[in-house]
Amino acid sequence: MDTQLITGLLTATAAIGGVAIAQFGGLALSRLNKSQERNKELRARLEELADCVHLSSEWCMAAIEGAEPVVLCSSARRVHVLALLYFPGMKEDAKLLLRTTYEIYSCMTNDTDPAANVEVRLSEASKSFRIAANNLDTLAAHEAMKLL
Repeated sequence: MDTQLITGLLTATAAIGGVAIAQFGGLALSRLNKSQERNKELRARLEELADCVHLSSEWCMAAIEGAEPVVLCSSARRVHVLALLYFPGMKEDAKLLLRTTYEIYSCMTNDTDPAANVEVRLSEASKSFRIAANNLDTLAAHEAMKLL
């Protein structure tokens, strides 16, 4: 009887241990998959942010050159939103980028007011824009290295 009891206990312990190991392995695998999915999402959002920074730079050059009628820069707004949602380390530069696009837009659409000193404001806004865009490019490269 003692042998049967010990055998039964060993069998039950092995079965429970096997179930526990399987459950732990499943949870670990699920967590790993979620982490990989999160990294994939962050990579996609980082690519979108970098593309929008590029589009904003093209908008800035076109606005200053006067090649096209000036409209608000929606890609700068998208950069700001992506930074707020996914990349908090970039939010200050994204905010500066957005603010300078508004300033450039204001300069280009209100150039009839000579008291406004449009040329100086446009030069300052353009400089701030370049600084913000360069900082965002640097920060995007840094974020990309973290996702590898």
